[in-house]
Amino acid sequence: MKELVIILIIAHKAELSEFEKASLAQCYKILRKYKIKLVCPEGLDVSDYKEVNPQAEFEFIDPKWQATYAMFNRLKIEPFLYRKFRKYKFILFYELDAWVFRDELEEWCKKEYDYIGAPWFKGFHRAGPDSEFVGIGNGGFSLRRIKTYLRSSYRFSYILKPAFLFREYKKAPSVDKFFKLLADLTFRNNTFFLFNDFKGNEDFFWMRIVARDFPGFRIPSVEEALRFAIETNPSTFIKSDKDLPFGCHAFLKYEPSFWEKYIPALKKNS
Repeated sequence: MKELVIILIIAHKAELSEFEKASLAQCYKILRKYKIKLVCPEGLDVSDYKEVNPQAEFEFIDPKWQATYAMFNRLKIEPFLYRKFRKYKFILFYELDAWVFRDELEEWCKKEYDYIGAPWFKGFHRAGPDSEFVGIGNGGFSLRRIKTYLRSSYRFSYILKPAFLFREYKKAPSVDKFFKLLADLTFRNNTFFLFNDFKGNEDFFWMRIVARDFPGFRIPSVEEALRFAIETNPSTFIKSDKDLPFGCHAFLKYEPSFWEKYIPALKKNS
């Protein structure tokens, strides 16, 4: 029988800011009944993390995975982490610019979605209060069904569709472009992890490509996702305490003055 959920905090640096320490402490405080692991590069000094929680548990991995932001994205695209924690049904990824307000984790797992994260709106990081909804959602505070991610990693689907690739080639054909087209139609430009050369953000890969191409990939409506997490324009969606979601992401980036009421660390440092 699989265990329900593990919380993974991917940590790449030795020194934490006061806000990151507060985020980590909040995670341990609210979600203490679940397994929480810090995923760190081998050799990292973890003193700051132990300062927050002396009983913190660590999973040390090859430093290559956190050497660059591009490799961090690969870490959450390739099967590596999902295989490592396949004894669980779900992973909650919790980055240290997230904040959890109350324990609803088990209830969200029971909804059996493959992915839940804060909704995206047109303009993404530049989205305004009236921006159009464009999809679910941000990966920094997100819940994922491990079985679905492993299954999807071993399935084939084109990222850029062949019709688009041929149109682009025909605009200015050349020998170099022909070989690039050939590569994109064979051993690159697809979702099968061994041939996957996607270089963008991992949450965009899962939500815009895998969810597009694999029927049955279950995600919530925007209304339900907003009850799970909020990132941009929090004051647009939270009019009273009853509108507060399970958690939020990037509270320092988007309206920190609004979040002061709900995140004591912000008020303390204002």
